[in-house]
Amino acid sequence: MQIRTPKRYQGVQRRRVITWRLLFYLVGILLLVSVIAIYINRQVIRLVVEDTVLNAIHDLENQTATLAAPPPTPTIDYTNRMIEGDTYWRRGALNRALNIYMEIADSFPNIPELYRRIALGFINQNRPDDALMYAEQAINADPFSSDAWAIRAWSLDWSGRPGEAISSAQRALDLDQKNSRARAYLAEAYHSLGEIDRAEDLVKATLEENPDSAEAYRARGLIKWLSRFDLEGAKQDFETAYKMTDNMHFIAVNLASVEIALGNYDSAKDLLQAVLEVDPHNQLALDQLKYIY
Repeated sequence: MQIRTPKRYQGVQRRRVITWRLLFYLVGILLLVSVIAIYINRQVIRLVVEDTVLNAIHDLENQTATLAAPPPTPTIDYTNRMIEGDTYWRRGALNRALNIYMEIADSFPNIPELYRRIALGFINQNRPDDALMYAEQAINADPFSSDAWAIRAWSLDWSGRPGEAISSAQRALDLDQKNSRARAYLAEAYHSLGEIDRAEDLVKATLEENPDSAEAYRARGLIKWLSRFDLEGAKQDFETAYKMTDNMHFIAVNLASVEIALGNYDSAKDLLQAVLEVDPHNQLALDQLKYIY
């Protein structure tokens, strides 16, 4: 006899709505739709992908450059260098001032006074050709600067071209009739041409109008020394001029030359050694000191 065991109640069995086969078909349809969408929009997608890749490459290059780049070099403050040069200039260390001025000149192309000082520095070194070159640049910086034309006149006279110096000095006076520097340089050019009386009259008129013109005293000293043979008078004028501009060492060299002519060798040596203490490379002073020894 068989004993039937009652089956365990499992509830109502529900039929599955989504079968594996249906899921497979749905995924296939989605893939097909995606492929079609990609194909239709392939140009847009290509641009997006290219932009993304290029941006990634650019970011990578920037990171690499940042890692490999050397530390930035400090920027030179040319204004401070100008102040440093001016300090040396006032002290009479003209060679050091000249080096700084030449270093920064290209950074200040419109300042004629800078080029005038460079020209004056070269005159102090008895390098008139270099002085003339920078005097021309002073005029380029400002063609209406009377002082620029004046330093050009002086550079020409020192270069042995007094006729051209006269034209340049007259141009300076056309721009400023009261420019005592230009008048003194013009007087020196006349003196170089042998027009002694004319030079002397011009210097006299300049000092009457401006008794503080060191350039005029120096010009008068030259006339007394080289043409009137008044050594004591020349000495006094050179001393006056040098006191007014104690950084213009060529005047000290002129004074030392007169002291030598008067037989005052110790005074001449003292003058020249004082110049070399502040401006050790001053060629005019060195040459004169060698002459004394």
